[in-house]
Amino acid sequence: MIDFTPNPIALAIGSIEIRWYGIGYIAAILAGTWLTFRLARQRGEPTERIIDGLIILAIAALIGGRAYHVIDQWAYYKDHLAQIVLPPYSGLGIYGGLFTGMLALIWYVRRGMASATSLPSSPACGLPSGWRASAVSPRSGSSTA
Repeated sequence: MIDFTPNPIALAIGSIEIRWYGIGYIAAILAGTWLTFRLARQRGEPTERIIDGLIILAIAALIGGRAYHVIDQWAYYKDHLAQIVLPPYSGLGIYGGLFTGMLALIWYVRRGMASATSLPSSPACGLPSGWRASAVSPRSGSSTA
């Protein structure tokens, strides 16, 4: 058996740390956006609203992911309330992000801002691949996602 645990920090520039799960989020959003544009063009659907939907979905997913992480790690955050919203953030939960991202996507489609046929080709299709990366707990360094 290979016992290898990679460093969660991909790159550090001074006090700024770029973590692997952040790179995974960005890669998933870019892949989902590319896939959405590609499939929309193949189906002859307008692509003007894709970026608007992506921004709404990403914000909702980040808020939900953070909320899930805080709830999951409440034993820590109850004594450190400021760290819930103040940087540096350390942790997002996949389930909260997927849930609120999908709610935002459904809301976006129901408001008529996107075609219901584009729902399966939405940016959410690419997000789970990046969200498999673990979020790191601020107190123990253990995986929470």
